[in-house]
Amino acid sequence: GAAALADLRRPGLDVRRVTAVQRFPSGLSSQSFRVDAVTGTGPVTWVMRREPEFGVIPPYDIVSEAGLLEAAAKAGVPVPEVVHLESDPEVLRGRFLLMEFVDGQTYRSQDPLLAADPELTSALQEQFVEVLAAVHATTQDVLPGHADSRAAAKAHVAECRRRMADTEVLPHPIVADALDMLDDLAPDGAPLVLCHGDFRLPNLKWRDRRIVGALEEVQARYRRVLEDRDLVAVSQANDQSHHILFSACGNRFLAESIEQYWYKTAAIHSYAIGDPALAQRSCAEHEAMIAAIRNGDRDSLVRLVVDHMMPALQAYEAALRRW
Repeated sequence: GAAALADLRRPGLDVRRVTAVQRFPSGLSSQSFRVDAVTGTGPVTWVMRREPEFGVIPPYDIVSEAGLLEAAAKAGVPVPEVVHLESDPEVLRGRFLLMEFVDGQTYRSQDPLLAADPELTSALQEQFVEVLAAVHATTQDVLPGHADSRAAAKAHVAECRRRMADTEVLPHPIVADALDMLDDLAPDGAPLVLCHGDFRLPNLKWRDRRIVGALEEVQARYRRVLEDRDLVAVSQANDQSHHILFSACGNRFLAESIEQYWYKTAAIHSYAIGDPALAQRSCAEHEAMIAAIRNGDRDSLVRLVVDHMMPALQAYEAALRRW
């Protein structure tokens, strides 16, 4: 695998050499590997997901998986960035995708760390629900469409039955009865939503009590709409990035209080967004704060946050004096 990856000459990858390939031990779907490589811009770490030749829960469709990741990212779901999709099965004996490696903490449902820290538990619960709602709100045209919610529900039940038939060793009458009930009671007229097939605590990565990637995704959008001079979208991205930071404190009452003051001072930070130089400075300061959070540098983060408040306030006060 390393040799094949090292020979890749795909636009945007610029792989000079692959230094290590290690398979992750868990996972029953596509085969997953950690890939350490050196590119023209320096060392990188990726995750490679490859379609297996056979497995316990087919079908495998890495192309659709990449499309769903990209659709989820556009909807604000914190997912890894897809770096490359290889649709030629001959390259590594199966189609594969490369995505960014996301570092972070994983927790079990009965994790002692959660039992010892109620605030951490509360923060994770809130983010768990928020991200699941974002998944449900994701619009996509990757998966096959269904005529209505009843047809979609029945198709999902049929897929569950097929997988049970392929993998069941001992009968599961309760599951079989539940599937019969779902089939009979498939709803009419309900909205069609995207569902995560295995959305549970051990399958998510967390850092600083946040699902990793939320700030980075919002910041990428902030930078993009700022370059387009779409001031409404800039204001929305700015609001969202501050909301994420406020919520990450783990104290819901404190976060809500800060949020109230944020909206009461909207005139100040909205005024700064209209100034191109101040907006660019604000965007750069956001990136510096994200880097401090990523590096666990609390002292730098405190300094950056305090300094970040001043330019907009000073510009607003100067404008008031001119008026």
